[in-house]
Amino acid sequence: MTLRTTTGTGTTTDPSCMNTTDRRAFLFGLSALPLAAAMAPRGAEAGLLKFRLLPEASSVAFSFKLAGIRRTGKMPIRTAEIDIDRGDPQYSTVDVTVDAARASTRLPFVAEAMRSFSVLNVDQFPTIHFVSTRVRPGPSGILAGGGEIDGDLTMRGITRPVTFGVKVGPATKGDQMAMQLIGDLSRSAFGASGFSELVGDKIQLDVMATLVPG
Repeated sequence: MTLRTTTGTGTTTDPSCMNTTDRRAFLFGLSALPLAAAMAPRGAEAGLLKFRLLPEASSVAFSFKLAGIRRTGKMPIRTAEIDIDRGDPQYSTVDVTVDAARASTRLPFVAEAMRSFSVLNVDQFPTIHFVSTRVRPGPSGILAGGGEIDGDLTMRGITRPVTFGVKVGPATKGDQMAMQLIGDLSRSAFGASGFSELVGDKIQLDVMATLVPG
């Protein structure tokens, strides 16, 4: 996973050359970038800050109603690319692929039904893919304070526009950075309409990706 920052200095920022305190301070400054900086003219691309996904600390949580009762489950994130443009956050990009074939819930028979042909159809479409088209910082002007991200979600071979709430900032451990996407979708809009007499149409998503330098 990469995190791209445009600083306008013509230099490359290498987090591996910083100590833990300096890297954490840098990450916080990145997530707290003022909106005023986003309005500045864009210079030559510089300062590529590389990160990789920490799989064991990254996943997609989801919830749905089964016979009127709220149930939860999760899917692992297979790959992710995050490019954050410090000079203009709206040009930042998010690209996430989720492993739908490994979707799980606390009720094994429900997970099996979810992966079946009439819902996710993981034999033919084993992944779910999201790619952003626009990032919009919230009223505070900083992504650490929240914002929205528009993009295209592809599930079962069907692509629809979606909008997620987004928030980035330092994680609780060392020099990690956390990115969270929250939103909901209609499963029937993607053809995943099986078992509609038991399972609600609205699916709530909570994507948590943890990034580390590397």
